[in-house]
Amino acid sequence: MKLRISALLLAAAVLLPVVPADAAGTGITVTVREGYQCDYGVDIPFTPSPRTDSYTFALYEGNSTSGSPEVSAEVTVPSAGTVHLPLRYDVSGPSTWTLSVTAHVRPGREAFDQESTATKVFTTAPVCGCPAGTEGAFYAGDGSERSPYRVGTPWQLQHLNHTRHLAAGQHFRQTADLDFSSFGNWTPIGNATAAFTGNYDGDGYVISNLSCVQNGLDLEGLFGLVGPAKIERMGIVDSQFIENKSTGTQLCMGAFIGQSSDTTSLDQCYIKNCTISAPYASTLVRVGGLVGQSLGAISDCYVVDSSVTGSGREDDSFHVIGGGLLGTSWTHLTTAPRTSRSYTLSTAVSRFSTSTMGVFCGATLVGSVDSSCFFTPTAGLNLGTGWSGSEEGLFSATQLMSEAEFGNQSNFTAKGWDFSSVWRMDAALGYPVLRAFDH
Repeated sequence: MKLRISALLLAAAVLLPVVPADAAGTGITVTVREGYQCDYGVDIPFTPSPRTDSYTFALYEGNSTSGSPEVSAEVTVPSAGTVHLPLRYDVSGPSTWTLSVTAHVRPGREAFDQESTATKVFTTAPVCGCPAGTEGAFYAGDGSERSPYRVGTPWQLQHLNHTRHLAAGQHFRQTADLDFSSFGNWTPIGNATAAFTGNYDGDGYVISNLSCVQNGLDLEGLFGLVGPAKIERMGIVDSQFIENKSTGTQLCMGAFIGQSSDTTSLDQCYIKNCTISAPYASTLVRVGGLVGQSLGAISDCYVVDSSVTGSGREDDSFHVIGGGLLGTSWTHLTTAPRTSRSYTLSTAVSRFSTSTMGVFCGATLVGSVDSSCFFTPTAGLNLGTGWSGSEEGLFSATQLMSEAEFGNQSNFTAKGWDFSSVWRMDAALGYPVLRAFDH
C-alpha cells in the first residue's frame, strides 16, 4: 500500500517584500518556470514532509486552481523555512490567490509513496502596518531602498501623508500612470509641521488631471515641504495648482514642490500643460513651475506649455517672485544649490513684480542656475532670471534660445547634456524629452 506524502503549510501565505536568496531558509532552492520574474511576491512559511524534499509550488488567481497558474516553481525544501515566489499581483488593493503545493516522491520510494497536493486560499493584506481596508494602504514593499512601497493609485500617493510614512525616510516607487480625474481635491504631501523625507521614484510614469485648489496654505504643490528627500523620474500633465491665499506671512508653490531643503534633489521630472497660479496673494510669494523655493538641487528637468501666474505688491520688488521653472533658488549655506541641464519652453510667466519675474527663474542668490539651462521668450518677457545676486562668485546664467533652436541636439550636448542615457531628441515635438518615460 502506498502512503500519501503530506505537504505541510505552517501558515497562510503572506505578502512580503522580496527577500535575499540566502534568507529563504537553509538549503531551500526555487527554480521558477518559464523565466517568470517580479521584484516583489509572496513568502510562504513551509515545513516539508520527512519523506521528501521535492515540491511544486503554484499560484492561481482567484479562490481555486482552475486554469493555468500565474507562476509555478520547482522547489527543494530540506528543512523548515520560507519559500519566496515572485508574483505580479495587484499592488493597488487586496486580491485573492490560491496556493497549490504538490509533494513529489523521493527517488527509490516509488513503491511506498505517492504524490499529494495541498491548497490554501489567501487574500493579500496591507504591508505598511495599516489595517485591511485602509484607503491608500500599500500592498507591496517595505519602504526600504531595496524594496520601496509600490504606489499604483492616486489614493496610495496621498497615503504618503500618513504619519507612518511622511517623515520616516522611506522609499516609494510608482508603478503606473495615475489619472486623478475622479480623485477630488489634492492635499500636498508634507507641511510646515512635518516635511516629507525620503525618496519618491516615479519610474517614468505620469500624473494627470490633478487639481489642487487651496485657500490659505503656506506650501503648495504635489509636495508641500520636503527634505531631506529625492524626487525623480516623474511627470505631471494637464493639472492645476491654485492658491487663493490673501493673508499670512508667506506662500511657496510649484507643481512638484512648494519648498525644498538644501538636502533635497529633483531629478528627471517635468510638467506639461499645467497651471500654477496665486492670483490673490499679497503676502511673501515664491511661485515656480516645478518648485516655489528651492534650497536644493534640480537637474535634467523641464516645463512645457504651462503657465505660472501670481500677484503682489509693486511697492516691494522682492515681495512676489515667480519663474517658469523655479520661483527662487535662495540660500546662504556654504554649499550653493544648483539647477542644471533644464529648460522652459512655451511657458507664460505673468503678473509678478517686473524686476523679480523670469521665464526660467524669478530670483537667485548664491547663484544656482548654470549655463546648461535654457528658455524661450514668452509674452514679451525675455529674461531667464528676473534678479540674480552673486555671492562666492556664483550667479545665474540661463541661455536664451528660439523654439527652432530647441530642435538642435548639439545646442544641448555642447553644455554637457547626456543624450545616450538621460535625454533623447523628439523630432515630432521639436525638443528634448527624458528617456525615463519611454516605457
